[in-house]
Amino acid sequence: MTHATASTDQDPIRVIAKLEPKLNALDPNKLHPGNLDVAQAASLVIGHYPGIAKYRDELQATIRDFDVGNLDDLARYAIAAKYLVTIEQNRRNQVDPVASKELEAGRALRARLATVARMFADLGVFDDATVRDIERISRGYEGTSSALLRLSELFRTKRELVEGNMPMRFEELDEARTTAIAIGAAGARPENKTPEEIADKRRRAVTLFMNAYDEVRYALQYLRRHHQDAHEIVPKLTNRVGTSRSDSASSPREELSPDKRDELAKAEERARDSDPAREPLGLSEPLSAAPALPDSPFRK
Repeated sequence: MTHATASTDQDPIRVIAKLEPKLNALDPNKLHPGNLDVAQAASLVIGHYPGIAKYRDELQATIRDFDVGNLDDLARYAIAAKYLVTIEQNRRNQVDPVASKELEAGRALRARLATVARMFADLGVFDDATVRDIERISRGYEGTSSALLRLSELFRTKRELVEGNMPMRFEELDEARTTAIAIGAAGARPENKTPEEIADKRRRAVTLFMNAYDEVRYALQYLRRHHQDAHEIVPKLTNRVGTSRSDSASSPREELSPDKRDELAKAEERARDSDPAREPLGLSEPLSAAPALPDSPFRK
């Protein structure tokens, strides 16, 4: 069993930029309704991701039509959704968690790190093109946040070479990451979006996150059906009212769009009519008896 190669990029601004094509491709009429506690759900999924990722190859080998990209990018989807929810809340509540004075402090820390990074680039320790790219980043909220995160990451990748050889404490890199995230939230403007555009992007990010998690959870429920431990690997997520997503609606089918209802009805009809020895749900192995299928992700 091989572990998935998980994305290590924790910079939400860069993550969102990379996800832009996927976000824009979503149908605006099929976005998540927004009744989920996204911050809590994203933190829960990020915490469980290492345990989920170790089943990557087994899922891909067992379930023929499983889109492994949903698993590979799940942590990035969670990071993007959580960040955009924070951005929207700060804008809606008119809360600026970092005053302009603190932004200036972030700029000063960036300048110190950039000066040391330039020194190491001139010595051939850091890649010169990477340092130049960071130096060109703007000095606004978004730019300062991104630059601090990239500088922190740059120093950490060469820690064994630079620690003890620079005029600053290595612990200041933790300060740089904390400041960067706060400044990014304070700016409340990924790509200088209006409040309406931020809300739309937040809904798209949450939809991308939840769609991927539903697919991964559904697949793991099947894969681990005999072990009955899927709920520990991919737990149910909680709505704002405190109920699980699968229990939150009294008539789940009524909330489905017409095409989803048709899709679900056809899938259930195929399951009923299929020979138990045939391959259900795209599985690559025939079964001696039809399995008890987990709930459809569309009902959650």
